[in-house]
Amino acid sequence: MLTRAIDLNLGLRGLMALVGGFLFGVTYRYAIRRDVNPQLKSGVVLAFGLVRAFGQLDAGLSFEAGKMPGLQELLPFAVAGVESVILFAIAGLVLDWAMGRSLIKPFDS
Repeated sequence: MLTRAIDLNLGLRGLMALVGGFLFGVTYRYAIRRDVNPQLKSGVVLAFGLVRAFGQLDAGLSFEAGKMPGLQELLPFAVAGVESVILFAIAGLVLDWAMGRSLIKPFDS
């Protein structure tokens, strides 16, 4: 019974990762179109990374009332946030590479 619960959790996390990656890819292609604007590209990556990081923070954050959280409690969330931004940055680089090689067509302006 425990293995079925683990398999279901893994399956749901995988599905969420696939849907999030798909939505990032579509949004990134639509946002940058044919522009060569590094601020726009990094803005899309940062927006998706922060939304994912804040979602993880909201889901796992529970502190005692009146007690300030210490570095020990916040460090895992900071690491997850940096990880999210890095993963979306890598996905953005892969999309740029694929569009540069004409494997993926950018949306028209």
